[in-house]
Amino acid sequence: FASVGNDIRFGLGAVRNVGANVVASLVNTRNEKGKYTDFSDYPNKIDIAACNKKVTESLVKAGAFDSLGHPRKGLFLVHTDAVDS
Repeated sequence: FASVGNDIRFGLGAVRNVGANVVASLVNTRNEKGKYTDFSDYPNKIDIAACNKKVTESLVKAGAFDSLGHPRKGLFLVHTDAVDS
């Protein structure tokens, strides 16, 4: 982890259900397709084989999408529909 201002940032690999293959997939996707502009942009860009419902749920719970401006509770409620679409 790293201290950034008043925040503590954990590496994605430290998040439950997120392994090295998922991290590599997320990094490659971001490099190839750009930043996620919104949570609805996430399922359109990801490799669904690497970032399934369980992985997405863990990322939501860990706050990986906090910078997109949506509350975690709301993302938790819609994450399965987003990944299924």
